[in-house]
Amino acid sequence: MLKNYEVTVNGTKYNVTVEEKSSSYNINSAPQQIFTAPPLPSAPPALPVQAAPAPSVQSAPATPAAPSAPENAFAVECPLPGSLFKYKVAVGEKVSENQVIAIVEAMKMENEIVAPVSGTVLRLTVSEGTLLNAGDNIMLIARA
Repeated sequence: MLKNYEVTVNGTKYNVTVEEKSSSYNINSAPQQIFTAPPLPSAPPALPVQAAPAPSVQSAPATPAAPSAPENAFAVECPLPGSLFKYKVAVGEKVSENQVIAIVEAMKMENEIVAPVSGTVLRLTVSEGTLLNAGDNIMLIARA
């Protein structure tokens, strides 16, 4: 039996004739095997494994111990996560309490870090551009 349809594609009309065939499928019938996969190729033979030569053991050069901080040193911690944008002081410089000593960039905002104590800057412990977590040490100040 033939059926005629009018189909429009992108504004163009087409007359289509389709032959209808009767097909029935019994869902209770046994499944028919349509495709048979070819057998898998056998695995290639295993290659012999050779042990790698043991690395020669050399003693690491001694690293100098970090200089210990004096007892009156105060570790300045970063109060928020961010990137150390810029130091506003240098080693050996005297600072007063609440003086801006560094800028930390967090969420595109520049945050001023102030000295918690008065004294002299002993050490800048991280370089500019370093990513910091809250609580990371950024400098040591010897209390006055």
